[in-house]
Amino acid sequence: MPDCKPILLFCCRFLLVYGLLIAPWPGWDAAYGRFFREVGNLIFSRTNPRHFVIFETGDATIDAARRTEVLAGDRNLLDAHDYGPMKQMDLDTRLMSFVPASLIIALILATPLPWRRRVWALLWGLICLYGFDFLQIAIWLLQEPANSPGGLAILDLPSFARVTVNHLLDILLDKMDMVGFVPIVIWILATFRQRDLAKLLKNDTTKTISSGSPVGGQT
Repeated sequence: MPDCKPILLFCCRFLLVYGLLIAPWPGWDAAYGRFFREVGNLIFSRTNPRHFVIFETGDATIDAARRTEVLAGDRNLLDAHDYGPMKQMDLDTRLMSFVPASLIIALILATPLPWRRRVWALLWGLICLYGFDFLQIAIWLLQEPANSPGGLAILDLPSFARVTVNHLLDILLDKMDMVGFVPIVIWILATFRQRDLAKLLKNDTTKTISSGSPVGGQT
């Protein structure tokens, strides 16, 4: 009979850490939103001299602490009062970034590995997650809206490249389950090594042989 204790311990650790992270602590969403906007402005503030990208607090009255608004445009299209055509993206930083990050942290901390490996897995896992977050935004910045006067994309792309960007944006923003699928893939890639799988398979084979069960189809 398989030993279920390691699985139960993993589940208990995961639920404890994940529950603590996503609990509605006062100011938690607002603090994470500020962090996300600071990182976004740091990454995209120097895109190029002609275009601007600004991460700022959204105008939503409901859940305002978790709303982030991304504005992008061409400085040459603005008037003397900085009014003009812009692209706008409204983000829920909790759903887009905080919940997946919490899931990755809980999965890695619950995994029964040496702490040194868990720390490195946390580092690489979060780097991959934030890289994916801002990759989505970068692809959106490359998109030229259909009804725009032109110049709102941060790069002038040929027509075939624009079609590719639109398809990528459709996949990343509309068809990919960010909250579930992506964090689990990142957890597996950042945490486990090839020898872990080999060790697991070796242990399973040893248990099968020692229990007297058929091996390799022999009876």
